Amino acid sequence: MKFIKKNKCAKKIIAMAMLAVLSVGALTACNSGDSESKKVGVSQLVEHPALDLSRDGFIEGLKEEGFEEGKNLELDVQNAQGDVPTAQTIANKFVTDDKDLIFAIATPAAQAAKNAIKSNDIPIVFTAVSDPEKANLVKSNEKTGANITGTSDFQNIDKTINVIKAVLPNAKKIGAIFNTSEINSKLQVENMKKEAAKNGLEVIEVGVSSTNEISQAVSTLSKKADLIFTPTDNLMAASMPVIVEVAKKDKIPVIGSEEAHVENGALAANSLSYKEIGIEAGKMAGKILKGEEKAENIPVKFTDKARLVMNEKTMNDLGIKLDKNVKVEFIK
Repeated sequence: MKFIKKNKCAKKIIAMAMLAVLSVGALTACNSGDSESKKVGVSQLVEHPALDLSRDGFIEGLKEEGFEEGKNLELDVQNAQGDVPTAQTIANKFVTDDKDLIFAIATPAAQAAKNAIKSNDIPIVFTAVSDPEKANLVKSNEKTGANITGTSDFQNIDKTINVIKAVLPNAKKIGAIFNTSEINSKLQVENMKKEAAKNGLEVIEVGVSSTNEISQAVSTLSKKADLIFTPTDNLMAASMPVIVEVAKKDKIPVIGSEEAHVENGALAANSLSYKEIGIEAGKMAGKILKGEEKAENIPVKFTDKARLVMNEKTMNDLGIKLDKNVKVEFIK
């Protein structure tokens, strides 16, 4: 009987030892899974529909590449609320937190992220940047030359001119309002001037630096131009309701550069999908996080998927009639 008791006791000890080993193994596996979770910092310059769509698309693109929040992805989403110094603070914090990747939405956010990266050890993926080369983010769009890449919302201004000619065939003078602190905004207006000249159109430009100057600038242009053009400019996007309201007093149509402009009352725009360029950026980030690609080896991606979108209510309010041959997608 004593032997049997000892044997039972030995078995119990062995069983407890095995349970302890399994517990340690399970804990190790759990910790191993945690260590594989990637930390991504998202820096968004300002909150408005186009940039929000880019952010949502980025998360969707990451998921397509196998990264999902709560499983193997930790997202730290920060918004600078349109303040460039705040964007720099956010970028610096991401570096301090040793993120695995920084996703920057809009040119100033991307520039802040690049300024924060001193040793090129944290890759940067950007989106909603019109001209990455002119913004000094990359050496060239084909070979970025640094630990950075992304997707562009570059708009072919010649297509915007085509929109103007199709929707407002009698227009001769284009009023252009832009943000003097955004390089991409200035470049778009410069391109507009060049393309307008080729088509016998005149551009009258007014630069602003804050929302406080918007109303007066639009009022000035409304008295001199046949329409007002707004580039893919974060200040313009945030101020679109004001721009439209002031222009409407003089029955001056606003031609925007993105769908969100039209949703907020602009007459028309040659618009790309900000969600789509966000998805592409997310796929880029996913490949970088998996170690399949290095950011500097991924060319900046541009899209030619754009379409004419119009606000039907604005069109009716302005009494504009379209030629039956104009292909348009209405946004009510």
